[in-house]
Amino acid sequence: MPLLYTFQAARRDDGQLPYPLHALADGEIQQKGFWKDTMVKLLGFATSTDPGDSILERWLNVHDPETTIGKYMVYENAEGKRYVFDSAVQSVDIRSFTDEQLEHLNG
Repeated sequence: MPLLYTFQAARRDDGQLPYPLHALADGEIQQKGFWKDTMVKLLGFATSTDPGDSILERWLNVHDPETTIGKYMVYENAEGKRYVFDSAVQSVDIRSFTDEQLEHLNG
């Protein structure tokens, strides 16, 4: 069964809680119906939202997902453009999912 990593970003300044990001171990972002083509691949994590100041820690090199807390998710859209999520990771949850559960998540 594949592992699904759920990253919950902290509340934004306007009080909104961002929708959690669900990704597989290879970085493929799930819930394709919600994200559509805006977020397709989790690339890694940065120390700030400014791409010029950030140090990118590649997702595939993260051995302990808890170390991503306080960092900003760096992702790629369907066109291959990189972006930094505007709110830092607040918590991480890891669960095993069946292929049927993943299909339902993406349905």
